[in-house]
Amino acid sequence: MPLEPDGWRILAAEPLAPVERQAQLLALLAGLSGLLVSALAVGWRQRRQLIRVRLNQNAELERRVAERTEALAHEIDQRRRAQDELREAHESLVHAAKLAVLGRMSTTIVHEVSQPLSALDSTLAAAELHLGAGREARAVASLAAARALLMRMQKMVRNLKSFGARQRADPPEPVDMARVLTAGAEVLA
Repeated sequence: MPLEPDGWRILAAEPLAPVERQAQLLALLAGLSGLLVSALAVGWRQRRQLIRVRLNQNAELERRVAERTEALAHEIDQRRRAQDELREAHESLVHAAKLAVLGRMSTTIVHEVSQPLSALDSTLAAAELHLGAGREARAVASLAAARALLMRMQKMVRNLKSFGARQRADPPEPVDMARVLTAGAEVLA
């Protein structure tokens, strides 16, 4: 501070410790503020990187899920087609087996029906001969044998019907072989 008229100046010395403390405090605050701003900037940058990484991971995961879903849909479609083909093949095999069984059955049916028809024809011819020769008792016996053959054929047809309809056939019955042999001998006589 200048003093007038003489131009003197007075300098007063005060201790610098409070000013130095204040300067140190301000420097510390500035440093801490800088560190805080730097930490916030680093945290913000890391957060942006983390968000970017997560977005990339989500996009990759969605892409993989879409690929897997498409692969599963394709596999399901292939399995359905394979099941359809298998079902068709099975139905074809069942149909072929039915035709084979039908062929064997028709052969058996022809054989089983032709024998009684031949026997019926022979029995009726014998009845005609017996009637022509005046042996009416034998003719009546031949006609009874013919009726028995007809009944046997009817029973066979019923059994075949019940087989086709999946119903239970009549249970087998015992056969009197002496009667069968006698009837056969009468046909031949």
